Amino acid sequence: MSREQFSFKKNRIKQKKDKLSELTPDEVDKLTKLFEAKQWTINSKDDEDNLFDNFSTTLRMLDTEQRKLILDLTQKYICIEINEYYKRFVNAFDEYFSSKKSDGGEKIHIFILPLISKNDFGKIKSSDFLFYIIKCNLEKLSNRYKDIASLSLVEKTSYCDIDGEFLKQMQSENNYVCLIDDFMGSGDSAESAVRYLYESKNIPIDNIFVVIIAAMQQGIDHLQTLQIKAYCDTVCHKAITGTGYRETERIELMNSISNKIGSKEKEYLGYERSEALITLARTPNNTFPVYWLKKKNKHPPFPR
Repeated sequence: MSREQFSFKKNRIKQKKDKLSELTPDEVDKLTKLFEAKQWTINSKDDEDNLFDNFSTTLRMLDTEQRKLILDLTQKYICIEINEYYKRFVNAFDEYFSSKKSDGGEKIHIFILPLISKNDFGKIKSSDFLFYIIKCNLEKLSNRYKDIASLSLVEKTSYCDIDGEFLKQMQSENNYVCLIDDFMGSGDSAESAVRYLYESKNIPIDNIFVVIIAAMQQGIDHLQTLQIKAYCDTVCHKAITGTGYRETERIELMNSISNKIGSKEKEYLGYERSEALITLARTPNNTFPVYWLKKKNKHPPFPR
C-alpha cells in the first residue's frame, strides 16, 4: 500500500469515528448489527451516498430515546431494489390469475396501463417506470400466461387519450384493464384512476383491477370498501399504530423526531399518517420523514 493510499484509509477511518463520536458504543454496535442483518453496505467509497454514514449522522441529530425508536423501527424497514421489480410484479399478477381460475371460461385479454390519478394526467410518475420494465419484459410475461390470457400495453400519460376502436375493445365484456404501480399508500390515487375509467370511459368497474408491487394495508382496505380489486406482492402495515406496544408514547416520540428534522406537521407520520417503512426506486412520502426529508438533515438515509 502506498503512502497516499495509507493516508487516505487512515483519514477515512478517522472520519467515520468522528461521525460516530456522539453515539454510544452500544448504539454503534446496534447500528452495525442492523446493517449486517439487512445486508446493507457499511463501507462505501461514495461520501455523498454512504448509507451507513448518513444513517449515523441522522441518529446524531436525535436524543437517546429517539435513537432507540429509530433503531427499533428500522428493523422492519423494507428496501425493494429496481432489479426486483419484475419478479415482484409477476408475484402480484399471479395472484390475479389465481383468483380467476375459479371463473373458468374462455381466454381473456388484458390491457395494461400505468396507474395515474386524474390530478396527475400528463405527468411522469413511478407507475411509468414500472410500465417501462414490463414493456421490456412483455414477451416473457406474455409467454407465462399465453394459455389463459393475451396482454397489450397501453402507453398513455393521460386516460383522456383513450378513445375510438381502442376504447371499444376495453369496454367489451371479456377484456380487462390492469392498472399497475410500484407502491400504493392511502389508495386515493388508485380510486381516482379507476373512477375516471368507469365514469368517463364507461369501462365496467368489474373489469378493472390494480396490481401493485407494495401496498399499505389501509390502501388495500380502502379499495376493498369500493369493490375495487387489488393484488400486491408486499403488504405493509403501520409501524406503530396497531402494534399494541406503547403506541401513544411512540407516536409522540416520532412526532418530536419529525419536528426536529423540520417536517411539516401534517407529514409527521408520513403522508396521510401512513407510518410506512419502505423504500423502492424512490422513497414514498408515506414513509416517516426522518428517513427521507432533506431539510435540517442534508443527508437522510433514503432521500426522495
